[in-house]
Amino acid sequence: MPAYNATEHASELDYLTELLFKAKLRAYRGELLGLLERWDAGELPMSVPLKRVEQLIDEGVLQPDVLMLPPDEYHDYHYDHDD
Repeated sequence: MPAYNATEHASELDYLTELLFKAKLRAYRGELLGLLERWDAGELPMSVPLKRVEQLIDEGVLQPDVLMLPPDEYHDYHYDHDD
């Protein structure tokens, strides 16, 4: 992990919090990447990986703001399409 850098993090506590969430997420990385690959290949609707992300948010593995996109990066995913 990169060392704490004051220009990239608001505080040392924010940096530590980010590291903790990254460590918790590591156990789910392969699963999430697999879901996203299957969505990208057209095998799954976007709602499947999105629901898993929401579950991980509810379980405290991911931070709630992980689903926030800047307006210029918005994509129309049709959450319930083919679900």
